[in-house]
Amino acid sequence: MRVHFKHLYGPDVPSWGIIGFTKAQPAAAALRNYRNGEIVLLAVPNQPGREMGGMIFGRCTLLRWDARTDQLANPEMADASPEVLARWPTATPIHKYWRAEEPIHYAKFPSLSRAAMLGRGRMFEVDDVGALDWFRTATWLEEEVYHCARVKDAMRLTSVG
Repeated sequence: MRVHFKHLYGPDVPSWGIIGFTKAQPAAAALRNYRNGEIVLLAVPNQPGREMGGMIFGRCTLLRWDARTDQLANPEMADASPEVLARWPTATPIHKYWRAEEPIHYAKFPSLSRAAMLGRGRMFEVDDVGALDWFRTATWLEEEVYHCARVKDAMRLTSVG
């Protein structure tokens, strides 16, 4: 199974229910390289003053559907943060989410750290052996994910759930 990596604005992933994508890599483009059930490691960019900056804090699986962020995100979160919709205009819903019991700084994995810096927010496949070993041995705690009515209906129609 392949493992991917994606920077996110912050660690409040379950409340949003989505992963947003920039115009540089729209959701549809990212999903071309993603198969159902593959894991995406989630991290906050390593920037001063950012909560969990530089840390891999969670992992998720995605639903391979893309749409405008405002059509998939939790409306309460979107209304409170319209700048997120502008910066990440397309999204894909999260199917399942797990929080790392002990988040880790991705700088511990040199090739992943370089790829994250060069990736500039794009989702990419992880090839760093150390990061993959950590992923396989870390303790992961599943958390409930928000799904808007549109996503719930689609999940019901496609028997995903």
